[in-house]
Amino acid sequence: AFDKTGTLTLGQPQVASVTGFELEEERVLSLAAAAELRSEHHLATAILSAAEKRQIEPAPADDWTIEAGLGVVAHGPDGEILVGNRRLLLSRGTDLTPEQAALMVEHEEAGETVAIIALNGQAIGLIGITDPIKPDAFGLVKALKRTGIKTTVMLTGDNPRAAQLVVLQ
Repeated sequence: AFDKTGTLTLGQPQVASVTGFELEEERVLSLAAAAELRSEHHLATAILSAAEKRQIEPAPADDWTIEAGLGVVAHGPDGEILVGNRRLLLSRGTDLTPEQAALMVEHEEAGETVAIIALNGQAIGLIGITDPIKPDAFGLVKALKRTGIKTTVMLTGDNPRAAQLVVLQ
């Protein structure tokens, strides 16, 4: 069994896309960075790095709470900021519109892990994150098969579409 992140991929997630629903991309990234400031999660690192590269300051925030398996919640002058998966939104009594959900699926089908950004109970954007595959990953799996190992398994907490794209490569 292989852990996808860092074993088959480089373990260096990077922001591939930022989509604002009614706010500019820069504002979405600023709010996401604010919520992720205290997180050590690898997706948080990608969001913070993208904000820094674009010279976008994180919005003011405090009172961070990590919701295991869901995402992070922070509060600031703008209100409650959520960054996480759809289950985080649902746990807070909100959801994506059908159009927003369709856009999220498009990003996932392109191999992105999608973080949903919400402000005060309203989804305001998506951030798509990718982690490039290691150049030698395919060769490693082939070498194992040559030694007689017939079945390999990839473990991931990622969305199934992103995982499938790694398998297909």
